Amino acid sequence: MSAPNRSTLISATQKVLKKHYKPITADVKRSVLENLLFGCLLDSAKYSDAEAAWTVLLDEFFDWNEIRVATSRELAEFFPMLTNPIAAADRLRQALQNVFEGLYSYDLEPLQKENLGKATQRLASFAKLSPFAVSYVVQHSLGGHSIPLDDGTMQLMLILDIVTEKEAKQHRVPGLERAVPKSKGKEYGSLLHQLSAEFVANSYGTAVHKILLEINPEAKARLPKRSTKTAKKPTKKAAKTSKSAKSKSAATKATKKTKTATAKSKKTAKTKTAKSKTATGTKTTVKKKTKTKRKPR
Repeated sequence: MSAPNRSTLISATQKVLKKHYKPITADVKRSVLENLLFGCLLDSAKYSDAEAAWTVLLDEFFDWNEIRVATSRELAEFFPMLTNPIAAADRLRQALQNVFEGLYSYDLEPLQKENLGKATQRLASFAKLSPFAVSYVVQHSLGGHSIPLDDGTMQLMLILDIVTEKEAKQHRVPGLERAVPKSKGKEYGSLLHQLSAEFVANSYGTAVHKILLEINPEAKARLPKRSTKTAKKPTKKAAKTSKSAKSKSAATKATKKTKTATAKSKKTAKTKTAKSKTATGTKTTVKKKTKTKRKPR
């Protein structure tokens, strides 16, 4: 039986994911810039966590400029719910910095009136750190057909044999937009991202592995595996030998201690005997002197 081709696997992915997840609808009230920044937070994160981070961002900072001049470490402190707070903060700051340097403002609404190809190129220059965020804006603000793919999604595509290693490094899935109709693009992007976010959070998760094998049973050999290196348990013979060696060692130490104590005791006894003899000799001498002493006239 021949292996399924790329188009077949993409279609299978769509069918299987619909059984396990429900598509999440994006906030249609967000501006082009807001979708770009939200995409920076959603990259490699769960929707619920990205929404929580977005709420904190709007509550804690006065304007976009205050966020732009903050350090990545300062911003990351507000995103403990994200998988990689520092990476998200870097993407956020870089996007705002590039937009400001390119336009001297934060207004990206004119992009909606430009040619889609040109607008996409400009977005790519603004969000160099996140191709995911660019595709997210194209899909949700510019009306284009571009399915957002983060690093976790590319790993899944590689495991499912939808892309080659070279394509994964280039961060592209040839034929994806042709295999998925534009009318289903947002739905497919949402479902795929939910699986990717779970995979990023725990690449060894049983639930994620079951879904991947449901899509492509031949992916089993490519699933992430935990390290199997464990300490070998000693055999009964080795255990007895070790126990015997420990007993001998303990006995040897006890013997040494006894010998040391005996030696010290003998030494102490000799010292006491010597002192006693010395004291006795002194007393005898004194007595003899007393006996030979003449009486005064």
